Amino acid sequence: MDAVSGVKRRARDMRPTVVLAVVTLAEFLAELCYALVVPVLPEQAQRGGWTEFEVGVLLATFGVASMSITPFVGSLVGRVGMRPVFLGALTLLTLAVGLYGVTSQYELLVVARACQGLGQGLSASVGLAYIAKVFDEQHRGRAFGVAASGLAFGAIAGPLVGGLLYDRVGLAVTFLGVAGCVAAVLPLAWWLLPEGGERRGKDGAESFWVLLGRPPLRQIAVCAGLAAVILGMLETTLPLQLADQYDATPTAIGLIFGGIGLAQVLGSPLAGTLVDRWGAGYTILLGLTLGGLGLVGLAAARSVTFIIAAVVVVGLAITFTLVSALAEMGRIIGVNRDQRTSGVYATYIFSIDLGLVVGPLLGGFLFGWIGFAGALWIAAAALLAWAFTGYAPSLGRGA
Repeated sequence: MDAVSGVKRRARDMRPTVVLAVVTLAEFLAELCYALVVPVLPEQAQRGGWTEFEVGVLLATFGVASMSITPFVGSLVGRVGMRPVFLGALTLLTLAVGLYGVTSQYELLVVARACQGLGQGLSASVGLAYIAKVFDEQHRGRAFGVAASGLAFGAIAGPLVGGLLYDRVGLAVTFLGVAGCVAAVLPLAWWLLPEGGERRGKDGAESFWVLLGRPPLRQIAVCAGLAAVILGMLETTLPLQLADQYDATPTAIGLIFGGIGLAQVLGSPLAGTLVDRWGAGYTILLGLTLGGLGLVGLAAARSVTFIIAAVVVVGLAITFTLVSALAEMGRIIGVNRDQRTSGVYATYIFSIDLGLVVGPLLGGFLFGWIGFAGALWIAAAALLAWAFTGYAPSLGRGA
């Protein structure tokens, strides 16, 4: 009897680690799928005769779809449970990436990107909820950091895998192979993840919008959203600029974009250290400032080496902002204990999704209107203006 009890106790002790491993793997693959398309876009756009704005629409479709589902995740989980929603998200990702591998028709690619956005919006929301559910407050921050590293490695692997495989084996094998990897996680998630579920006293979407209307959360959401706007702009404009001005191959574009992912991997623990030392608010301000300066450097770059350096700076800026925003939202949860954890994190995901809608559309429009450098100068000015006139004055105020 004691032996059986010991086995059960060890199983309970291992469950958080197992859940974290599955969620991190899923988020790695979701981010890999998101970034997989970046290095192949220039050739696809050229073959299909797409305009810069159409490229932006294709990329922005992801954010529109993800943003549309995020406010309702809590309600959906309350109805069917966490595991079915997570499995449905992985299924959508598998189908989306598979469709991308078998068609070159623009309209179908938009559909695939929309399904991908729905899948990643669901998986990210439920993944954060799983981590918050199985880890206590003392260990939750470190667990979120591990999950964030999965996203960061996916951001590195996506452009690299997309560029290298596309150059060697073509589009179909690249995307169908990755779709198979996502599908392989489905049985693991079904077997290893707990059912989960949370009954709510009121509709999840309503509580979401109430939370987003509160000034402290709204300030942080704007910062996270702006970081996503910058990322979305670069994903639209930089591949086109590299292909046009430097004749960069998909592999080369993937390697350069890997600099953003590398900055995320290296910058995540550094951001955590700065949050502990300075506080999340001032680390967010540092991230916004670095982002503006990095965009200025990228706009002024006249060589690939300078472009890579500026891309790394922007990657660090995005990482500092997003990691610190997540930490600040955790602090707000601690101060205002009436706020639902899942609802607060939904505002974080929603703001990033919105940024991933605005960024590609804005980037594609500005690139076609005033060119790459002009688009980045405008983005840098707007980011620095918000940092010092919109966000900085709020530092030190209570939550």
